[in-house]
Amino acid sequence: MSIILPQDKYRISDGRVWWSHYKVKGADAATFQPLSTTWARDAKHVYTSYKVNRRADLATFEVLNYLYAKDKNHAFYAGGIIKEADSATFLILGEGRFRKEGVPLDAFLPWSYQGFAKDARQVFHYIKTIGKPCVLRGADPETFEVLPHGYGRDKRTVFYENHSLKGASPDSFRQLNHLFSTDGKTVFYLERAIPADASSFQ
Repeated sequence: MSIILPQDKYRISDGRVWWSHYKVKGADAATFQPLSTTWARDAKHVYTSYKVNRRADLATFEVLNYLYAKDKNHAFYAGGIIKEADSATFLILGEGRFRKEGVPLDAFLPWSYQGFAKDARQVFHYIKTIGKPCVLRGADPETFEVLPHGYGRDKRTVFYENHSLKGASPDSFRQLNHLFSTDGKTVFYLERAIPADASSFQ
């Protein structure tokens, strides 16, 4: 997957490097390279926003999508490392954002910055503005697939963000829109089952 990420949080002015309105202290403007709106590097360091990321390995650090990065030792999100993740097998599942239903591109916040990732043992979900990445309990990384609007499923379970849809059948699950879904027997509003007739619900 090839993802081109915006880098416009970083700028160089009068030989100094800035992230938004914060000075990136110690950054070398001559070798500075923005990697995304969240991460950058120069000849000596990796930066997360305007601070040196002292946990990152400069030689192997790479940005994966809007949410995640990794090096030979760690998987990263904007707030630090993902302690539960195995960097060697860590993979992104998607670009780390999706368009909000019915919101035009020129509106305020038309994108939801969230998404899934996995390693050999577990699946992760992260919403950029809320907390840190969490492990999806019981999710099978081998069969997990991303669905639109923050949903996902594996061979046993359907998920909305980091919540499981209790009782939902992954094989017959279908989304009606970004809020409602059904497996043919039960209707769900986001992750919650609602008392609706699945055969006639619209």
